[in-house]
Amino acid sequence: MKNFIEDIKKVLGDNLILIGEYSRKDRNYVIVVESLTYANLQSLKPLVASFFKRSKTYPLLLTKKEVVNGVDVFPLDFLNLKNTITVLHGENIFKDLKVDKKHVRHELEFEVRSKLMTFRRIVLQLKSKKDIVLVLQNTVVTLLPLFNGLLFLKGKSRIASVNALLDELEELYKMDFSILKQFNKPKVIASDENIATVHLFLSDLAKLIDKL
Repeated sequence: MKNFIEDIKKVLGDNLILIGEYSRKDRNYVIVVESLTYANLQSLKPLVASFFKRSKTYPLLLTKKEVVNGVDVFPLDFLNLKNTITVLHGENIFKDLKVDKKHVRHELEFEVRSKLMTFRRIVLQLKSKKDIVLVLQNTVVTLLPLFNGLLFLKGKSRIASVNALLDELEELYKMDFSILKQFNKPKVIASDENIATVHLFLSDLAKLIDKL
């Protein structure tokens, strides 16, 4: 990682603002610059390709203006960056971002409906127990940005432990979030009943967010 950072610094020079690591489904990286041209992208391309071979991930590339102006459009993403960023080089421009609860509420409604429709489409395509297990195991991870958004609406800080997060949301919203704990395990039972449980949870979550 140290060599990658040094190479990025050489290529971008004073244009570079931040290189950071953040959490979503797993470890991810973000590079923030003052401006980003096609020439910049071409210069970064071999470095990023080499980095991908080692890390199996591509860094998120953002300009400072996109960070400032994008927080109202993608509040959940920027809230996650603000809460989980570890600065590897440069200035943490995410720490003072102002995230509006109104924008979070709006994106929560969009995201939960999108995930519900996507889940239904996936269910229609399931062909094996292996497919079912994969869907169930990805359920909680996929919903984490929404869960953190729900915490934010209640003025609560991010909770790293998934089970503790589900307990807190259950207390705050009086809805059964803990039912998802069974899917936050290395071994998950592949059954139609469990798929039905997730579908019902997503439907109930959509109704809950509608009322916020």
